[in-house]
Formats: sequence, C-alpha cells, structure tokens
Amino acid sequence: MGECSTRDLEPGGGGTPQVAGSHRVIARYLSTTAEREFTTIRDQVLRSDPWFRNLTSAGERPVDPMAEADLDGLPVRVVELTGRERVVRRRHCQTSHQLP
Repeated sequence: MGECSTRDLEPGGGGTPQVAGSHRVIARYLSTTAEREFTTIRDQVLRSDPWFRNLTSAGERPVDPMAEADLDGLPVRVVELTGRERVVRRRHCQTSHQLP
C-alpha cells in the first residue's frame, strides 16, 4: 500500500502519522486468534497494551508516542510520513495509520 503527496511535507506539516512496527504487533496478535474482521482486530490491539491505550486516549498523554517503546519485545513508535511532492511512500498493509 502507499500514498503520494501533492506537496512537500516537512515534519509537523500534516504528514500521515503511522505506528512504526504496528504490523508486527498485528501479525503476532493474528497468530493468537481466529478473528479476521479488521475493525475488531484493530480495536482489540489498541486495547491490548498501555502504550496503545495512551496513544488513543483523549487529553494529555503521559508518554511521548514519538519515542520508541517496547511492546513485549517489539519496538513501536509514531512516525510522520514526510517528503517531497510526488514521492510515493509505501507501507505494510497492516501498519496502523488511523485511529477509531
């Protein structure tokens, strides 16, 4: 999967936020369940760890989501897709890039 910007995107300039490493968290979760409905899996993963709960909570966050965290041996952090106009950025189809 990928996306292409129609303008240059500097850090803090509106690039798509993604959770780097989330595809590994989701793949590991899928190995433990027969569930395959996307929104159900997404919601269960987002409730599965304090780091994700912090990320999806309203209000002030006690943990910086841009700092790398360890989720049972899997590194994760929020990154912003930035780059030059018309550059295509690819991502794994299971990478979390939107919240409910």
